[in-house]
Amino acid sequence: TSYTSWNSGYHTIQVKATNMCYDLIANRVYQRTCDKHRITQFWALTGNHIVNAARPGFCLRTDNYNNGQHLYIGHCNGPCNWRFDPARYGTRIRLRGSDNRCADIPGNHPHNQQPVRLSGCENSPNSDHWVKQNSFTKPTSTNSLAACTVSDYNFAGDDIQHIGNVHTLKACVKHCQGRVDCQSLTYRPRDHHCWLKRSLQGSSPRGEKGLQSVTMKCIDSDSAPWGKKATHTQIIVKFTQRWCYDLKGDYLWQKRCDGTKKDQYFDYDYKTNTLKSSQRGNKCVKVDRADRAQQLRVGDCSGHYKWRFEFGEFGKRLRLLSGNNICADVHGGHLQRHIRRVMTWTCERHHNSDHWLKRGKTLSVLTVRSKF
Repeated sequence: TSYTSWNSGYHTIQVKATNMCYDLIANRVYQRTCDKHRITQFWALTGNHIVNAARPGFCLRTDNYNNGQHLYIGHCNGPCNWRFDPARYGTRIRLRGSDNRCADIPGNHPHNQQPVRLSGCENSPNSDHWVKQNSFTKPTSTNSLAACTVSDYNFAGDDIQHIGNVHTLKACVKHCQGRVDCQSLTYRPRDHHCWLKRSLQGSSPRGEKGLQSVTMKCIDSDSAPWGKKATHTQIIVKFTQRWCYDLKGDYLWQKRCDGTKKDQYFDYDYKTNTLKSSQRGNKCVKVDRADRAQQLRVGDCSGHYKWRFEFGEFGKRLRLLSGNNICADVHGGHLQRHIRRVMTWTCERHHNSDHWLKRGKTLSVLTVRSKF
């Protein structure tokens, strides 16, 4: 199969002799049953970079040239230059600059949701990293909203709000950006209806004529990954469902998540880059110095207190704007210990760095106040 047409749009990548396609789950690449309605299964070759339709600002990459490295979506630097390499038994994705390394699905590849890894390029009819291009295409545009819009498609289910009399898709997107729990939307331009969703693609995504759907991860900027404001929101430590940021006295600690604890809720405003305790009003989260190993605390909003939630390779992190590559971190064995200090540390780009955060359960102001 020729890949010369890849620069003209997005396509699926199908694993040889299977009905499995490359798919993006969170930031990592897996094989899943081919579904032309899943935006995360569409890829484009731009120069030497391979990008995903759901995350057009990031590139397919690996940490290094070694075998067994799980492929993921990250910043477009380092080992992320690829070429589609026609060979004896098909077409393979070869990592440029490496010594005979290709994309591969090791083991029994017909199984669903197997990881796509980096492995040696083989010349065998049985090698399972050989891929072929599927025939579906997705139009592209230089406009960021247009590039993220899936036409004639419905992110059905998982509704959090239905809004009528919304006259443009852009206005529907603004409604979604105004809620910290909105991850996607579906818009019907015929009668101006807008549905906001709590998940990336609803619970039952499907093709449907006359609808437009958008995933917010595709269009959110790095400086505002939570939308314009995050109100009364818990902050959960990466890789956990149970550890949250919590105030004890004036200092931040990692403690077990508890939706009834008032000191686990924070308000963030990206316009002023302030993170405040929901319970303590005008108290800002700050550090004494823009340096490593400083425990986070609340106090008056002076000095080193401006933060940014930014979306990175492996999740969201809380960066100190006045620091030199300094982020919030729960240092050490954060999964084993119940109470640990939340402090500042060097912003890493690594799967295991534990200062990466995800938004916790969001409650309305009235609901939270009733718990207080």
